Amino acid sequence: MQGRTDLALELQKEKVEKEQIEGIKVVIRRDKELEIKETTILVENEAGANAIGKPIGAYITLESVHLGKKDQEYHREMSEALSDVLKYMVGSSNSLLVIGLGNKYVTADSLGPKTAENIYITRHLVEQNYYDDMIEISSLSPGVMAQTGMETSEVIKAMVRQVRPDFVIAVDALAARGPEHLGRTIQISNTGIVPGSGVGNHRNAINEDSVGVPVIAIGVPMVVSVPSIVDYVLERIVELQKRRKEPSLTEADCGEIADRLQKDTLQDMYVTPKTIDEMVNKISRTIADGINALLRQEA
Repeated sequence: MQGRTDLALELQKEKVEKEQIEGIKVVIRRDKELEIKETTILVENEAGANAIGKPIGAYITLESVHLGKKDQEYHREMSEALSDVLKYMVGSSNSLLVIGLGNKYVTADSLGPKTAENIYITRHLVEQNYYDDMIEISSLSPGVMAQTGMETSEVIKAMVRQVRPDFVIAVDALAARGPEHLGRTIQISNTGIVPGSGVGNHRNAINEDSVGVPVIAIGVPMVVSVPSIVDYVLERIVELQKRRKEPSLTEADCGEIADRLQKDTLQDMYVTPKTIDEMVNKISRTIADGINALLRQEA
């Protein structure tokens, strides 16, 4: 499938399903009762990193068709599942800096800032000895370069020097290749993030090397490119005609059409669901609750 994507799940799927790749380990767990699929992709060495184009580290995705729907009960279940993954990644850390990446004035890019708005801020309370059993959480939405004139990584690095957190948790909207992942998949990784990479607007990486502390990235696909949608539809047409044993487009035909789209103005066009406002509001609260559940050290 053509088109940009931020999801390790999509980058590894075709290759790993067809052959075992050195340096890539995939573990899938399904909770049938909660209808949550958890996929852990471990990129163990440079060979694995080169194979899927992702840095060495862990990439965990939580998938559910219910994620973006109006269901408060399921909202709680997903936030708890996310919290379990975060506990595994941050361990017994005492302080976290939550960064809401993106532009709050663009709905499809506002997941990070909206999540930051719902974070329970405790750093000032812990410093003033109001609580002795709670970790420090501080938060910031640095905006985008067009608003500040600064690379987001520069802003975060300055904040890290002042706040000195054990971890940075960066929340951002992602791009996917498959429409089925929009608003249904949460990706958590311990390798940091490159803002804008999914839509071809690469900014400086936000990771341990650039900001000075480990960076946990949480992202949800909110957009898909037009070439990806066309490619997705062509693949389904080929599959259908093969089952019916009718003359069909070949894979080479699909590849040629996709290549032409990549050279056309359509390559820079992105589509988002019509329910994007509701989806962002719902999922941002789910992610915030998953982070807020880390507050008490004994949790």
